This record gives sequence, structure tokens and C-alpha cells, in this order.
Amino acid sequence: MKTKLTSPSQITPASEKPGQEKITGLSFRKKLSLPLKDTYLGVGLIFVIFSAILFVGFEWLATNKKETFTLFFIHYVIAFVYGFSLLIKWGWKFFSGRSKQEDFTPQVMLWLVLSLISCYALNREMSVFDSATPWLCVYIVTSSIACTAFIWKDQMSSILQSGLSIILAASVVLFVYLAIYLVPIYPIGAVGMIAIGIGGHVFIPLIFSFILFRVLREAFFQFKKPILIGLAFPLAFIAYFAWHWQANLDKIQRVESQVISHTKSLPKWIQISQKLRSDWVTERILKTDLVYTPMFWENGFDIFPSRSFSEVQEHDPLVVIASTLWGRPDFSRNEKIQILESLHDARHEAQRRLWSGDDLATRHIENSIKVYPDYRLAYTEKIITIHNHNSWSWRDQEAIYTFHLPEGSVVTSLSLWINGIEEEARLTTKAKADSAYTTIVGVERRDPSVVHWQEGNTVTVRVFPCPANGDRQFKIGITSPLRAEGDRLFYDNIYFQGPTNSRTKENTSVDFVSAPLDILGLEDFSSEANSLFYTKGSYEPDFSFSFRTPTLAKQSFVFQGKSYSVLPYQKQYEYFAPKSVYIDLNNAWTLREFEDVYDMTKSSKVWVWDEQWIQLTNINLLSMYEKLWKNQFSLLPVHKIDNPEQSLIISKSDHPSPNLNDLKDTPFAKDLESKATLNLKVKLFSLSSELSPYLKTLAELRVIQYDRGSTTYLKQLFIEKRFVKNLEDEHTITLPQAEIQLREEATQAVNTNVAPDHLLRLFTYNHLMHEIGHRYFAKDYLSDNLIAEAQRAYVVSPISSLVVLETQKDYERFGIKEAKNSLKNASLNGAGSVPEPHEWLLILTAVSIAGYLFWRQRI
Repeated sequence: MKTKLTSPSQITPASEKPGQEKITGLSFRKKLSLPLKDTYLGVGLIFVIFSAILFVGFEWLATNKKETFTLFFIHYVIAFVYGFSLLIKWGWKFFSGRSKQEDFTPQVMLWLVLSLISCYALNREMSVFDSATPWLCVYIVTSSIACTAFIWKDQMSSILQSGLSIILAASVVLFVYLAIYLVPIYPIGAVGMIAIGIGGHVFIPLIFSFILFRVLREAFFQFKKPILIGLAFPLAFIAYFAWHWQANLDKIQRVESQVISHTKSLPKWIQISQKLRSDWVTERILKTDLVYTPMFWENGFDIFPSRSFSEVQEHDPLVVIASTLWGRPDFSRNEKIQILESLHDARHEAQRRLWSGDDLATRHIENSIKVYPDYRLAYTEKIITIHNHNSWSWRDQEAIYTFHLPEGSVVTSLSLWINGIEEEARLTTKAKADSAYTTIVGVERRDPSVVHWQEGNTVTVRVFPCPANGDRQFKIGITSPLRAEGDRLFYDNIYFQGPTNSRTKENTSVDFVSAPLDILGLEDFSSEANSLFYTKGSYEPDFSFSFRTPTLAKQSFVFQGKSYSVLPYQKQYEYFAPKSVYIDLNNAWTLREFEDVYDMTKSSKVWVWDEQWIQLTNINLLSMYEKLWKNQFSLLPVHKIDNPEQSLIISKSDHPSPNLNDLKDTPFAKDLESKATLNLKVKLFSLSSELSPYLKTLAELRVIQYDRGSTTYLKQLFIEKRFVKNLEDEHTITLPQAEIQLREEATQAVNTNVAPDHLLRLFTYNHLMHEIGHRYFAKDYLSDNLIAEAQRAYVVSPISSLVVLETQKDYERFGIKEAKNSLKNASLNGAGSVPEPHEWLLILTAVSIAGYLFWRQRI
């Protein structure tokens, strides 16, 4: 039996309404235009389209966002005028006794959509909600489109009406949530509505909820199933997320209780990080209070940023609901950040900040690459323009960039534009550079920039100040060995984390010192003479190109009585039959790999680490795998290996992990420090192409000597009883990724400016890391000799940083002197160094003799 429909606002086909002309036979264009014969609907639709385009266009296209309040006022006036005209019309109909003959619901829907746009335009100026998560943006936009489409309900087929009913029912859940969320500020909104009018925005979700509830109630018997589906879907997803939140929270609490009950050398946060799965829900649990604020009043309105996590704060209703129902872990802010660093590679977001950088964006990159094919290296300069799109705040902001460098690379130049003039950096100790930057930025708020070495082939650049509605520009130069694979050399772009690059424009030029053969990856570039390539477009972090490997150059770079040359490198092997094998087990290992490695190495003693060394046997093999596989990462204590010269570590990792700096002041680090004088290298074989951050730093410091490859290659090494030989010494540096060696030799030759000075820079950086080595843990490696070596080549390292200060007095105040007899900042035009004093003397003498002889001939 069909239910009789009586309400004009029901979602029902017009053909079933008495007194209306059947429209099923009308064309699509006529169906579309039929509701627009109502002037209020036509004008309202035009207002919605205009307001939406204005809002989205400003959000996506505007680079200068200083007119946010002006634009809000436009949205507000549109919504107010349309709503006020509806009120007048309804009042006139009411007093004339005809208000019940016309349904105002479609017009009210359009007014609510206009008001919702006005709400979020106002939110740019008066932040009640943080930035919506992507899924919430889609939810809000879909609901708004459905409410706008409501004006064509009578022209829709039954299938379309059912779909519309599902979306409107789901929209009820959204607006009820928003209405409840805003309850605490209803009194403020009421006062604001009376005083200046805009306070009424607070009540828009509540009105939306009421109107949608009335519409769905009247259409319920006709579209019962679609409405129930629309209500059930978001509620079910909320319940599913809340259930996972509770389950993950329980697991965190169980892991925490287990950690507390054991005395270990590692801090609590590392042990918790090892056991937690890095899934979507766990990440949100840990980011609550850092990124996701449970309720709006916990955002705070502090002028100075108190948080040390730079990711943009977001409003996620799932987090709000779940954290309200089940709470969140009792971790300190620092513990959450440290766990996130280990689980989700959030090290950049956790950088120490002196000032906020929330409104900064990377506007433009000028990417200049100079490639030296014959030397298998490249020098990259990036000129980066930072834009602060906040126009109303008086506060300057601080830009922080983390650059991820190819293995073996080093920063060799830094510049900051001050008053439109490029000012080059000076190289000094890391402590002096940090002290100068912190003092000036934290107290005096003037122009500095600094670049610091970080573990894991990364560096951090800081730039201050970035003024409101203004730009800042800095330049960083990086010297890198090229990556060799087979008969080709590869250049990999140096990507970064920092102020948003979603709309960053990039100009890239690639200049080959000698013409390469068989170039791949530059097909879309314009070119000149097969040696200069350039292009313009959007920022591409994964950009790379390759070319055929040429013969190595024989010329050397000469500086201060020493020459630096590049030589071919091929793996050489030495006899090695390990007595002990240590498997660095974590969840990157498959059971098959673990069993294969055990089978091929069980002629030696095979160990795993579980609070102590445990020898593997056929009996405990599976149980130890099941236990240790649960660890997301591992920190094998290399310092606890008894006979490193007769031992081999076999490792695999595919997950972020703590680095050495995270371990400072822990029992683990102190134990490392106590063994710092041993200076014995441990051999390590990696089954993965990338080492973990912990092992990567150990390798860069030459604490471990490593090779990598497949289980087949490892088995071959065991059968042949050999391992790759260490060919480095005080005067030789090996760069296996480029298949080259850098050699330092004493010479009486004069620099001919043929070979690039980057040979000295690369040699010095890697030599510094070699010299620091085991002493890195004891922190006693800061010596005058090493500092002088770093200054000579102008390289950023664990002991040295580049810093730009505003005035000469600033440099004098902090004791930062300009290095003499050094390479200074690297440049694209500098193929070699400036002649030294004794070389200038020889040159002047030769010129004088030539001039004298020429004069004698003339007379």
C-alpha cells in the first residue's frame, strides 16, 4: 500500500504531486531551468555559484592573502541580503495569510549554503576551526552541493532522489556534530550577533541540522531505506574509528606498562616506538594535541607558538569524538614528538622553533646544476624564495628547511638576501653559529640564516625573519658525487621538507662541463649544444637524469701544496670467515629470509639481541623470530660485540628509526661513549638498499664497514669466505656509490684551475667524518685541526656550520672571523680556487719577465 504524501517539501517526484503538470517527458534543459523560474531560486543559485567560485578561487589561486576580511565581508553581504529578502517575502506571505501555500525550504537551503561559505570565510580571520582534514573538506563540499541540488528535487528521477536522500541524511550527521562542537561559544555568538551581526555564524550548523531534519522527517516514509543508509554510513564509520582508537590506546597502555616493568638501557619512548604499528589511527592518537586539537578552545590564542611540532593543525571530527569518548595516552609532548620521529619520519616537523612558520610557503626555486661528468660529481645551487601570506599579523616568521642529500654529499655554500643584496655565509663552529642565530632571532629579531649538519644525510637551513606579506630569499649550494649503476651515472634531485611546496614554481638549468653521451631524463628540456639544458614548470622533488659513464679525468685540483685527484674504485675483497654472526632482526625481515640467512651462517655462532645476546638454535629459531619480528625497528648495540674484527652483522630495515642524537644522555649512549676508544670497525651486510638512520650515521662515521646486496650475494661471500676490503686511509677516501676514490697527495705543482675545487670539498667532508668516527659518541672530537680543515674547504659537518649575519659587528660580537686561505663559498662559476700568495708571486714574476723580454725586443 502506497503512503499518501501531503507535504510540499517532501523529496518526491513532481509527477506524483496533485495539481502539477507531469514533467517526466521534458528535456533535461527544461527540467534544469524549471525551478529557476522562481526569481528567488534563480538569484540564490547565482549567488551560491559566485560565492563558491570566489571562495575556492581565492583559496587556490591567490598568492597574496591580505584581503581575507574584505572577501569575508563580500560573502557575508551576499548571504545577509539574500536571507533578509527571504525574510521580507515570508513576512509578507505570513501577514497576507498565504505563507502555508508556498514551501520556502529550497530557498532556505540556498541561504544556508551561502551562510556556510561565509562561515568558513570568516574562519580565515577568526579561527574557530583549524584547517579541515581532506576527507572533511570533501564531506562539507558534497553536503553543500546536495543542499544546492535540493532545488531540483521535483525534477529528479526516483533513483536520483534516493541518492540525494542518502547524502542529505549523511549531512545531518555532519551538521549535528558541528552544532554540538560549537555549543560552548553560543553565548559569545549571541552577543556578537546583537553587537556586530557576524556572531550569528555560530548558529548556522544548528539551523542546518534543524532544516535537514525536517526535510528528512517529511520524506522518511517515501525514502526510508536511503535515509537510513545515509545516517548509518557516517555513524558506522565513526564507531569503527572509535573502536580502533580504543584498541590502539589499550595496546599503547599495555606496551607502556611492560616497558615500565623492565629496566632497560633505552628510554621508554624508544621501546614504545618499537612495539607500535605505524597505522593511520595510531598516528592520530600520537598527534592529538600536536596536530589534532580535541576541542576548539584548546587551540589557544597565544601570540608566541608553544608547540614544537610544525605540522599545520587540523580539525578532524573523528579524533575529537574518539578522544572525547576514550581519552588519549598520558605521554608528555616531547615523548609524543620523539615517538612520531621514529614511527612516521616526522623529524623535520619536530625541529626546535623560535618563531612560528605556519603562514609560509615556498614560492619559487631557481635550480642550477653544474655537472662534471669526468669527475663523477655535481654542484647544485638552489635559490629559494619564501613567501609569508599572512598580512594582518605583526609577527615575523621563521622558515626551516630540511634538505635530504645523496650519500656522501656536503653543503658548500649559503647566501641570504638582505636589503636586496646577496650576503654570503661565513664558516664557523656549529656552537658559535647556533649561539649567534639563537641570540639574534630569539631576542633581537634581525636577519640571520644558518645551515647545520644533521644525521642521516640531511641538513637543516633556518631563515629569519620572513615578514608578513613579504618574501625572503636564500641560496644553498651542495656538492654531490653522482650515483653509478652499471655503465651509467645518475643525478638525483636534492629534495626538501619545509614551507609548503604544493604550488611552487621551479626553473631548472643543467650545465655539463663536458658534453655527455646518451642522456636520459632531460627529453622535455630545451637544450643548447647538448651541454646546457633548461626548463620551467612546477617543483619536481623526484627529478633525475642519467648519462653514459665517461672516462675519469686525470687532472688534479691543487691547493696549499696538496693535490686532489679522482681514481676509479672497484670492490676488492679480503679473506673473512666470521666466527660470530649477529642478525639485526625486526619486522622488515620475512621468515623465509631469516631462515635462509640462518642456514647459510649456522656454521658460525649466530646471535640476536633481546636485552642480551641470545644464540639461535633450531629449537628457538621460530620463537625468536615471532618475538623480535614485532619490533618496527632495531637498534643493535654494536658496542656490545665482543670480537668485532671476527664478527659480521646482517641487517635489513625499511622503517624510520631513532638516530644517534636521539640516544644522547641515555645508558645506551653512555655505554657507546665508554667504548669510543676501541676504534674497531664492525663489518655489516645490508639486505636492503637503504640503511636505517642509526646505521647510516654509523657508516658515514666509518664505525661500520658495510656492503649490501641480495641473500644470493651474501651466500656467495660465505662460500668464498671473503668480504669487501676497506681501502680508506688518512689520504684516501672511498665513495662506493660513485665508484670513485679521492686521493690527497703532497705536490709542488701550481694550480691550473682545470679540475674543480669540489674534489677538495668532498675529500675534506668525508675525511672529517673518518677522523671523528668513534669519537662522535664521546663528543671530544672538536679540535683546532679539524676546525681548520673544515674552514679550509668551507664544508658543513658535525663540527662546522655556515651562518649569515646582518652586519660586520654581529660577526665580531660572536667571534666569527672570515677564514683566510680557504676556498670560501662554492659557486657555479668557480672551477678552481684563487691562486695562493706564493702562486701569485710566481705568476707576477713570469708576467714581469715576459714583459721585460717583449720591451727589449721592441727597442
